[in-house]
Formats: sequence, C-alpha cells, structure tokens
Amino acid sequence: KSSTQKNCLNGLMPLPEPPGKMPLIGHALLTGHGLHQRCLEWQKTLGDIFMLRVGKSSIVILNNQKYVGDLFLKRGLKYSSRSQSFLFWEVFGRKKDYIAAPYHEWFKHMMPLVHGVFSQQKIEEYMDFIYECRDELLKILAEESQSQTDGFFPRDQLHYTTLNVILNVVFGTKTKGMADPLYRTILKLIRTSFEYTGTKARLFDVFPIFRTILKNRWLHKSAKDSANEWESVMGSLLEDVKINRGEEMRSSCFAKDLLKKVDEGVITEMELIHLAMDLLIAGTETTASTMASLIAAVVNDVEIQTRAHDELDRIVGNSRPTYNDLASLPYIRAIVKEVLRWAPPLVMGVPHFIEEGDEYMGYHIPKNSLVAMNMYALNWNPARFPNPSKFDPDRYLGVKESAVALAQGNVENRDQFAFGAGRRLCLGIQLELFAASILWAFKIERPLAKPEPIDLKSFVSFGIAQWIKPYNLNDFRHFQSTRQNFDFSLTMLGETKPTVITTSAHQLQILSAGENKFLVSADVYRKMNHYSVLHQVEGVQVFDIAEAKEQVSRE
Repeated sequence: KSSTQKNCLNGLMPLPEPPGKMPLIGHALLTGHGLHQRCLEWQKTLGDIFMLRVGKSSIVILNNQKYVGDLFLKRGLKYSSRSQSFLFWEVFGRKKDYIAAPYHEWFKHMMPLVHGVFSQQKIEEYMDFIYECRDELLKILAEESQSQTDGFFPRDQLHYTTLNVILNVVFGTKTKGMADPLYRTILKLIRTSFEYTGTKARLFDVFPIFRTILKNRWLHKSAKDSANEWESVMGSLLEDVKINRGEEMRSSCFAKDLLKKVDEGVITEMELIHLAMDLLIAGTETTASTMASLIAAVVNDVEIQTRAHDELDRIVGNSRPTYNDLASLPYIRAIVKEVLRWAPPLVMGVPHFIEEGDEYMGYHIPKNSLVAMNMYALNWNPARFPNPSKFDPDRYLGVKESAVALAQGNVENRDQFAFGAGRRLCLGIQLELFAASILWAFKIERPLAKPEPIDLKSFVSFGIAQWIKPYNLNDFRHFQSTRQNFDFSLTMLGETKPTVITTSAHQLQILSAGENKFLVSADVYRKMNHYSVLHQVEGVQVFDIAEAKEQVSRE
C-alpha cells in the first residue's frame, strides 16, 4: 500500500486536490504562469491547505498565515529544507548553491557567513557606497526623462543600481555604466538563472528520464553553460579582490572578509564564488522589480505622491534622505510595506521541502513534498486587508516597526511575507532608502502623449519571480526635480540661445550651457511639460528666458 493509503488507515486524511489532474503528469500543466491566481480560486472550495500532483511529486500549497507559521516557524527544523532540484541544485549550482541547499550541515555551516553580510554593523560600513549608487540612480533617471519625451520603463536603470549595490557589497567594485560589458553579462546571467527555477526546469525532477534524454541539450546545456560563465566572471572579480586586499580596497567587502575563511580552511574558494552568485541573483532582480511596481503604483495616485512629498519636506527638507532618516518617515515606510504586500516579487515564495512525512490538521503531508506559500492568499486576505487589490499605504500607518523587524518576529504580526519565512529570511530587505530618495527627488508624471493610467493588474513571470508588465513598453512618466543641489539637464524647446538657470540662497542666476540645454536646481518648483515655460520660480511666474533675466536684474 502507498504511504498515503497507510496514513489514511491510521486516521489521517489525504490532502484535497484541485480538478484537472491528468494521467502521468498530474497537475503539471496548471503550475505555470498564474498559479497563484488559480490557487486563490481553488482555496474557495478546497480550503487553506491542499496539494497538487506533478508526476510522482507533490506540491503542498499554504494559503493561510497561521499555517505558514505553524509549519515554517514552529516546525522549522522539518520544513526549512529545499528540494535538491536537479537543474538548479546539481547542474547549475554544482551542489554548492546556498539558495537551493537542503537544510543539512553544509547549509547550517554557511548560514552565519551569509547573514553576517547584512548585519547592522555591515550595513553602516556600506552606506557611503549605497548613497553613491542612489545618487547615480537619480541622475540617470533624470537624464533618461529628458531624452525620452514619450516616457520610458525604468527597468535598466533599476537593474543597474541594485546590481551595483550588491556588486560593491560582495566585491567592493561596481560596473561603469549600463553599456559596461560586465554589467550586461551579469544581468544576462541573473535573468537566465531564474529560468532554472520555473516549471520547465521541474520536468527534470518529475521525469528523471529527461536527465538522460536532454543531457547537454535545451535547459540542461543552458544551465551548464551559465554555471561555467558565472564561475568565470565571479572568479575574475575574486582575483581582483585578492590583488587589492591591501589599502587600495574599501575597508570591507564580503569577498575580502570571506577570503580569510578560505585561508583558514572554513570554506572553499568555489563555495565563496557560489555565495557571491546567490547574493547577486537574490538581491538584484527582486529589489529592482519591487521598485518598478512601487513607481507604477505612486504614478497612478497623485495623492500618495503629494503626501510622500509633504512628509519628506517636513522631515528631510533639502538634504537627501539618509539611512538614519528612515525611522522618521512613517508614510514612506508604509508605501514600501504596501508594495511588498500588493505585488510580492516572488508570488509563491521559494518553495520549502519536507524530507519526512508529517501530519497537520488531521492531514497527511507526504515525504519529499514541496511546500509553498501563496503570497497572494496571505497578502490579499480580505479579512486582514479590505479591498486587497487596491494600493493603499494607509493600511500600515499604525505600524511603527520596519518590515525587517516584523519579518523576524511573531508570524501573527507579519505585515507581509515577501521576505520569506522561518529560518531562511531573504537578504537585502531594505527598500526604504531608494523609495524615499526617488520620491524626495522627483514628481513622477505620465507623459502628456500617453496620459492613461498604468495597468497595475498585469505582471510577467520568469521562473518563480514576476515583474510588472512594462508600462506600454516605453511609457514611463517624466521625472521633475524638486530639490536643491540636485541639478540635471533638460531640453528647452524653442530656445535659440542656450541658458542655464540655477538657484542658490533664493537668488536666480542665469548661466551659459551646452547646446540646447539648461540646468535647473532642484529646489525650484516648476512644471516643464517640455515647453518654454518655467512655472513658479521662487514665487515669480517665468514664461521665458527674457523674463527670467529681467527677474535677476530686479534682484
């Protein structure tokens, strides 16, 4: 008799299963894009815990916050493992991949090394460079807005920034621009890596015969080639760290610190390389996609931006936000919490794995099952979040703790589960600084030529992750600077004599500039709309350069 049949005889019930199961493949055709939405529908009839069959494998779906806490936290030792996916763990990860590792001695050995990267002390050491990356992001967003009059989708700019933050944390270096071959290569590798986490990759686990039939072909070849390229790129960066371990490098970076562990024999150099891969994969894509969702949401709601600007004006003023400001910005914090609730970057999280059978709520959970939490069932629970599809930061205005603090506390107090659960809290979970900085620097608007709201319901999946659908491909909203000492170039249409306008201590100055360009300092409140009009410059209506010059002469 099967294990399930035996347990049924012992008084345990089999987990309910949705309709649509097919011979041999089970529910395999239902586990691709949109699985989280299908799980929401199945929840209505099957309840908060049910099971999918994919070949001989089982996937247990959790749709209830209490169930997640009971299994992933209270029974964390049993549920903290990962399935040893053939493609991701063996072929791509070479059995050295921290993200996909089973919860065995090797993982426990590596865990404190990884978590130490994002300790409070380490974050403070990295802040100067994070500020530098932040400032560069603001600059490139402003520059892109002036060159793309119909708007643009900021995916590349967000990728570039989040990748450089992680690259500096790990190796103490950065790429030199979005055209830098190193940036393009790492970004390609990151996006390719997510392909090995999706439904197609699971075919190698569900039907082991594919491991032989497709050896060195299709995804098998891609994963093998990708692993080789990752190891080559990371190995080269690690060699640079070795060469510059002295005074030339910044005082600390992940690779420099762990090279000491390599010297001591605590870890191997290849394990260090794969840890670096994991940090780049986990930290770049999800942070960038979350910021893209946040920008889309605030663009569609002028009131949210206005309230954010008011808070930043009151608390931060003309100085750019710092890490120490974040605790005093409850509305910015609420915006970040809400975007993580409303559009989690990993819709089903990273599935856990149970190696031994278990009993829960009278049900039998088969051994060697994947166990996944449906983020949308948890984060869109109408009993806890009325009108859950609406982006509404007010839900979190009474919550003083950061998402980071709540993610490590009682499961009942979690504001969302985007960072994971149990003993594998995701790394790099601070989004507040970049969100505060973008909203501090810009008023974000839709292009005049495309004033329709952004579609906030459509997302594109790749592997276990999702991105909001590009805003009509090139439909990003113009950024308008609002702060002192944040100067950027814009094109003034109809100008024959290029002019630069800056402000300093309430004095308007007219300076020369490059061809058809001028600068406006960030504390000038204006509405350009790409016409030869500056609206409300230091309280004076300025409609053209001549009037601006006349105002200066009066001062």
